[in-house]
Amino acid sequence: EILKVIDHEPLLGNKRAKTHWLVFMKE
Repeated sequence: EILKVIDHEPLLGNKRAKTHWLVFMKE
């Protein structure tokens, strides 16, 4: 699941998406 998020992160290129990804990693 994490790999999918990483794959979608660059596609979106949104700072909010990246921030949400960092929060997801911490949890």
